[in-house]
This record gives sequence, structure tokens and C-alpha cells, in this order.
Amino acid sequence: MGTRAGIASGLAAFGTFLVVHSLWITPIWHIAPVGALFAAAIGAAVGKVYEGLPPRLTGLPWGVGAAFAGGAASLAPAIVLAESGLRAGVAALPVVVASHFGSAMLVGATVGVLIRKTRRFAGTGALAGLLLAAGPGHNIPVVASTAAARLEMSILLVVLAVASVVLPVSYSLLGGAGSASRS
Repeated sequence: MGTRAGIASGLAAFGTFLVVHSLWITPIWHIAPVGALFAAAIGAAVGKVYEGLPPRLTGLPWGVGAAFAGGAASLAPAIVLAESGLRAGVAALPVVVASHFGSAMLVGATVGVLIRKTRRFAGTGALAGLLLAAGPGHNIPVVASTAAARLEMSILLVVLAVASVVLPVSYSLLGGAGSASRS
């Protein structure tokens, strides 16, 4: 159930991203086919982590907060590192890649361990963090401390908010642990 709910959440977030990007920056509809596949993969990984939460945290309204907190926590270190002056120049590229993706994976793995206390769940959390950094967070190191940073953060917040609502609602509709049918 978590995987399917996550896929729905990822696709809803990606659709929102396309619309917002089209309205605020420029249309990028040409990325829709590949982006939808990537969004589904991100959602599946995030949904698998979400499924591991205690049932009381997967229903509404707590599920929205849990989903938002997990996504924000995964991307927050990359944002802080990027805003602190780390740039994507050629010489700094290995450091930028390591800090951007590594921090998201570390947070994801930590969340996985805190939820289930297993190596497998740590790996699932790390994968979810990596995919979040590569997907919605891919521009963080590029636009940090530029005029585009506020716009990037606004788009991230809108997309994360949509995903954070769709995930627990989908999970509940699919009969997840926090749903009315099982509580």
C-alpha cells in the first residue's frame, strides 16, 4: 500500500511541479514522460518508508506532517550546505555532489533506522533521500545564493506540500494502517 500511495503522491507532486514551473518560469512539458517515471520511482521509495511509520502517524492529520517533515529533513542539509557558499564549479563538483546527495542519503538512512531499526529500512530511507535530492532537489546546489533561490524554495515547498497531502490520503484510501477502515 505504501508503494502505491507513494507513486500517486510522486505523480501528483510532479504534475504540480510541471504546472508551477510553467506558470512561474517557463513550460517544460517535454520532460513529462521521463519525469513521470522518475517521480513514480521517488514516490515508491518514499511510500515504502512511509509504510513503516507507526499507524497513528500515517492517518490524517499526522500523516501530512510526517510526510512533510521527512521530505524537508532530507533536503534541508543540502540547502544549508549550498547556501553556506558551496558552489557547483568544476573544481568543487566532487564536494558538491558528495554533500548534496550524501547529506540527503544520510538523513534518509537515519529516518529509516529510527522507524524500523533495520539495515534494510536504512537502505530504503537512503534511497528515498537520494531520489529526493536528484528529483525535486536537483537545482539546490546550482541556484543557492542567487536570485533564483527564493523561486526554487517556493517551488520545492509547493511540491512537497502537495506530496505530503496526497501520500497520507492515498495511503488511507488504499486501506493503510491509519485509514478509517482499519482503525
